[in-house]
Amino acid sequence: MGRRVFSSVVLVGLCLCWLPSAAQAELVSVSASVTGVAYPNGPWLELPQTGNPTAYLTTVVLNGGFRIFRYNEPIAPEDFRIGDGINETSAWLLDFTQDPNYALLDLSKPFTAIELVFTIHGPTFDPTDNVSIGDLGQAQAPMPTSFGTNVVDLMNYSGQYNEATIRASLLGAYDPGDPRFCYAGPGQLSMSGGDDFVIEYARITITGVMIPEPGSMALLALGLVSLFLGRRVLRFKSC
Repeated sequence: MGRRVFSSVVLVGLCLCWLPSAAQAELVSVSASVTGVAYPNGPWLELPQTGNPTAYLTTVVLNGGFRIFRYNEPIAPEDFRIGDGINETSAWLLDFTQDPNYALLDLSKPFTAIELVFTIHGPTFDPTDNVSIGDLGQAQAPMPTSFGTNVVDLMNYSGQYNEATIRASLLGAYDPGDPRFCYAGPGQLSMSGGDDFVIEYARITITGVMIPEPGSMALLALGLVSLFLGRRVLRFKSC
């Protein structure tokens, strides 16, 4: 019986040492990105100025994973170009399901970090331009501070742009109702930006709680059982 008591005490000690570390949730990061050709070498299209301006609104130019189109009817001569970063909208899809770690991310728990990185260039910088997530809209959307690479902390940026709304967007689906923009299913974000820049790169990295592995849960259960049995043996020995 003494050996059994000793083994139980050892198990109890191991469980007590392991349980605090098991209670601390592990974190995992997932990323989704889109890349295009750097300005001014990307694709562009010169539209005939004798055509129907309204019809040009449906014209889309592809730059890698970015879709470029006009957001209003062309008026000035420079407006008949698509892809030069003047009075344009770009749309793209960030697909987090392509990241192998996405299956490990617990979407039921709040994220711990959300970082947006995007690179833009163009002929003239406009500080009122923005980069937005489809169903969160352009109101209070992240604005670039300069041409080049911009880094934005989205955990609680402004208004709709915070951890809870972005996590909800990732859980649901978004139909823009406009084929020029991108439909997003669960695990995806439909994004857009404009109007006076060409976007060359965009990425969002999300860090959150990792879903516990089945082996870890089994080990925790085994530890709890061992702890319970150890206490029963010690109580029996003391009687």
